Amino acid sequence: MTRPDPHFPFEGPVLRAYLHRYPSRVIDAVQATRRDVELLRRSSRKTPGDAGVHLELARNYRKLGNTIMATHEYHIAVEKDRSCYRCYLEMGTLYRDLRRWDLSIRALRKAAALRPGKPEGVRPYHLSLTPPTLPSVK
Repeated sequence: MTRPDPHFPFEGPVLRAYLHRYPSRVIDAVQATRRDVELLRRSSRKTPGDAGVHLELARNYRKLGNTIMATHEYHIAVEKDRSCYRCYLEMGTLYRDLRRWDLSIRALRKAAALRPGKPEGVRPYHLSLTPPTLPSVK
């Protein structure tokens, strides 16, 4: 059995032909995000009190799929700025995606408390603790 080419890890003749015809920019995007993470990490060392840098770091870690580092950076951002509505909102949605319901509810409630009324750009999240009722079958 032959080993796949490390520079072209895709398998199958149809997929290879498709990607040869329509090249993917995913690898370039991931490398650019990694470069951004490194620049933001350096920036966070220079200005440790800036919550915006940590929020942007959390967003980039989330793009890369590193949810552990993303939650860590969200918590640092919240420590630096307790009134950061976006930090709480994004942390709540990350915890929701991770199915950590208690932490998600806590963060989203804090975000709602920071912006009472109807915050712009927020979809209503159904975080009810009771399961929906199903119609009875006769």
